[in-house]
Amino acid sequence: MPTWNLVFDIDFTLTGDVSSLRKLGQKLEHLQQVGHARVLFCTGRPYSDVLHGLKHEELPQPEAIIAQTGAELYLPPFGSFSTPLHDWQLQLERFGFSVEEVHQRLIDLNDVISLEAANCQIPHKVSYAIMDPKQPLEWLAEISRRMVEPVGRYQVICAAFGESYYVDILPGMVNKGKALRYLLELLKWQEANTIVAGDSGNDQSMFDEGFRGILVGNARPEVKEYLQKFPAEQFYQSKQNYAKGVLEGLAHWRVPTFDD
Repeated sequence: MPTWNLVFDIDFTLTGDVSSLRKLGQKLEHLQQVGHARVLFCTGRPYSDVLHGLKHEELPQPEAIIAQTGAELYLPPFGSFSTPLHDWQLQLERFGFSVEEVHQRLIDLNDVISLEAANCQIPHKVSYAIMDPKQPLEWLAEISRRMVEPVGRYQVICAAFGESYYVDILPGMVNKGKALRYLLELLKWQEANTIVAGDSGNDQSMFDEGFRGILVGNARPEVKEYLQKFPAEQFYQSKQNYAKGVLEGLAHWRVPTFDD
């Protein structure tokens, strides 16, 4: 039996339904114990917030953590003492990313965008919240326009939750999908057995990389629309929300213990 790489976004993919998350965690723990699954997180959260979730939100225990929308990778043991995977950080250096340059290019937008919390700001990522609820997509387009040159230095990724829009600016071509592919190749974990699950715009890159996946029922409308261009056999659209939607999707992909 193959070992599955089960890759989960956290917020509003795993979280949102505690009883279903608990059920999912029990099934995943069994698969991990018998060597049939590895659990990976692929999240926009800072690493410290992932640790908080492991302690207080009943998140399943992972074998690897991709944090900060792909800008940081962590391997066990997980704790406050951990540091991001150094080789990945060296990969990011080649883009010429500059926090100061990002701030300078967007300084006159301070009335409509606001820096997120300090732990969201790292040497290879700048994170903003869009404060204008009336035209967030117009401001997203303006931010993207300002970061487009030089080609390949910066990438702008948006995630929306409810009426709130958040923007991550990362080194060019760095995102959840690229980070996941790098990690699987580094650890020699067979990509063919990988299933990803997500709900928001920063999860799209995992599907862009060709991984099979699950889109939970509460996924953003724009993400559902985006995935319509993909082959139907690449992703499953769950009817259920949050962790219950993940359970439904894993059953669809016939991951053991989920399809019974």
